[in-house]
Amino acid sequence: MLEACSRQVEIAARSGPVLMMLEDAHWIDPTSLQVLGRTVECIAALRVLLIVTCRSDFKPPWIDDEHVRLVTINRLARRQVDALIDRLIGDNALPAGVRQSRRACRPR
Repeated sequence: MLEACSRQVEIAARSGPVLMMLEDAHWIDPTSLQVLGRTVECIAALRVLLIVTCRSDFKPPWIDDEHVRLVTINRLARRQVDALIDRLIGDNALPAGVRQSRRACRPR
């Protein structure tokens, strides 16, 4: 199974560049982490960009590999979030409470 997943990525990369994304890797189960690790190994020589998002306390075993880059992205400030919302919605009105509800989800 692990070999099949790696092989599939290799085949796709022969046709052209590949973008792979995995969000919230801190929730990953051991078997999926093993598959991901094999994928990270095999893409070192391929035209593949793998983007993995995770919490800062998640330390995958391949984080120090030569072809792996860690990029820390901090939370947006409230004014940045408001500007992003404004840009997305343009002149459209938001339902009451929507702008405030996104703030309720953020730790203070």
